[in-house]
Amino acid sequence: MNVQAYMDALSQNFGREVVLSPSGNATCTIGTKKVVLQWHSGESSFLVHVDICLLGKFEPAELYRRLLAANYLLAENRGAALSFDERSGFAGLCRTVCIKDVSPLDFAFGVRNMLGLAELWQERLEDWKQELRSGNTFGGTERSDVLVNGASSTYSSSSAGQNAPSKRGTFHSFGTPGKTPQPQNQHETNENQG
Repeated sequence: MNVQAYMDALSQNFGREVVLSPSGNATCTIGTKKVVLQWHSGESSFLVHVDICLLGKFEPAELYRRLLAANYLLAENRGAALSFDERSGFAGLCRTVCIKDVSPLDFAFGVRNMLGLAELWQERLEDWKQELRSGNTFGGTERSDVLVNGASSTYSSSSAGQNAPSKRGTFHSFGTPGKTPQPQNQHETNENQG
């Protein structure tokens, strides 16, 4: 398995070198998002983690309930799981990708699209935090407007009849290249973990 081809595709897509350490880890910052890759040779797969945003130390339990509920069937995130790292305080997206199933270019597009999805989740979490702090909860309404492989997937649940702020964006699964943002070299760093 030519793992280096996947690192080369990421490097080209991000506009900077992404290097896998001898222990199988790579960390880089793209814009404001930290991306962590862990190579698992026995499974021919990468664990891809993208930070979404820092959550406050004393966020209401409702925020975490909503974050957990959004993981149901992994439907809102095309197979990526939402997570919360209690040590760092960051919410994140995680996904395992078997590279036997995707080309290096598709892998790079998939990671780039996870960055876009993390941006959408940051906006959603900020909206939820503002709503919960104001006490203006809309009866548990949750709404997702995400374009998946070119088709709109919108669903909501509301007991109060009000709608959550709508966020639109695109997220394509690994193996389906979509519209990808261009690298922002002035804000990108590359860090290796050993």
